[in-house]
Formats: sequence, structure tokens, C-alpha cells
Amino acid sequence: MSQDHATVAEEEYLQIIYWLQEAGLPMTGANIARAMQVSAPTVHEMIGRLERDGYITRAGDKTISFTKNGAEHAEGIVRRHRLIERFLTDVFDIPWDQVHEEAERLEHWMSPMVEERMLRAIGDAKTCPHGHPIFEGEREHGVPLADVEEGASVRVRITPPFWKTWWFRLMALAAIAAFVREAMQRAERRREALRREKEYLEQSVGEILRSMDKLSEGDLTVQLPVKNQDEIGLLCQGFNKVVVDIHDHLLKEVEKVVQREREMV
Repeated sequence: MSQDHATVAEEEYLQIIYWLQEAGLPMTGANIARAMQVSAPTVHEMIGRLERDGYITRAGDKTISFTKNGAEHAEGIVRRHRLIERFLTDVFDIPWDQVHEEAERLEHWMSPMVEERMLRAIGDAKTCPHGHPIFEGEREHGVPLADVEEGASVRVRITPPFWKTWWFRLMALAAIAAFVREAMQRAERRREALRREKEYLEQSVGEILRSMDKLSEGDLTVQLPVKNQDEIGLLCQGFNKVVVDIHDHLLKEVEKVVQREREMV
């Protein structure tokens, strides 16, 4: 019966079988045991499980073949493994000979969204740091420079770090431009808010000043239930003090707004 989701252990075996197929080696239990350095009974048990789950089939000579579902799962796990290796090398600057173990731990938990972001990050890179194709295709064959014969002609491919590629610099410029534009818009909105606050306070001060002018000219009539002239005097003094305090407070608020506006310039 075909399974939609392989377990971590099954993915490890599918990956090894895929590598055997890619290298042109016989896909047998013995080669799997040799590659994974596990016992033959352990491999035999897992092969039976992979067959029951619909990932592989076994011929009479015990050679293994992928089913369509098994091939898709194997290609996916190998693709993620090599993509992670390239990403760790190019983006995190981890040496190429140290990324395999890290990829082994991460490859089983990568979501499609993370895979898409990693593909964007590595740019036009087509292979893992070891020369294997990330997507199914032709491998870039090569040898270590130490093994090249003296006088031989070689082609050396150097993959620049991601921060030196044109696409990363373009993305960085776009991000900086967006940040500057947003900062300018925030500053403009803040200046507009301060302007409205200043106008409101100035209007409030104006109303207080006009009210004080009316009081001083005797235009504002106040009817209060008082018994004598002394009480009227005390009431007027208290009212005038309240008006003056409000006036002073509003003037201070206007000065604060003006000061904040100057600091933004």
C-alpha cells in the first residue's frame, strides 16, 4: 500500500538507494548495508517495510527498483539535502566538508515554504558544494586539484558568496529604498500630527485670551447667589486665577509642540 508520508528512517534508506542508482551501482540490500554501515538483517527488515509501503519493488534477483511514489520521495529528500548543503555553504559560510551532517539533520523537517526561500537565497547555483545536481540532472564531474597531472588544462569554477551576487545587491538596494521611503512617510505623518496639535492648542489659547479680554472689559456677565461684596470679590479672584492657570498651561503645551517640531528638522 502506498504511503503519502515516509518516516525519517524510510527517507534515509530512500536517499541511499537513490544515490546508488545515481552512481550506477546495483541497488541491492548488500550495497545498502555497506553504504549505511548497518547489518544485513536490519536492511532486510527496512526493505520489506519500504516494499509494503509502496516505495520500492524487488525483482527475483533481489535487485531493488523505485515505484513512482518512491522515486518522487527519494528525489525530494535528496533535493532538500543538497539544497541545504549549498545554503549552509553560501549563506552561513560553513566549510563544504562540514555541511553533510547538518543537512542530514535538517532535511526531514523542511517545509515547502522554507525550501522556496532557500532556493531564492542560493541564486543560480545548480549543484551542492560537492558538485551533485540539486535537481535531477547531469552531475558536474571534476577532480580535486591535488589529483590533476602537472601541465594539464583545467577549468575552475568559483561560486561567489551570496552577498557578492548581483541579485542580492539588487534586493539589498530595494530593501534600503523601501526602508528610507517608509521612514520619510512616518516623519511626514508625525509632522502633520504635530501641526494639527499645534493648531488646536493655538486655537484654545486664543479662546482663553478672548475670554480674558471680555472679562477685563466687563462684557462677560456672571450671576452668582452671593450675599455681599466680599464674596463677589473672592469669586472673581478665584475665577481669574483659574483662567490664568489654563492660559499658562496651554502656552507651555504650545512651546513643547514647537520644540518637538524643531527637533525633527
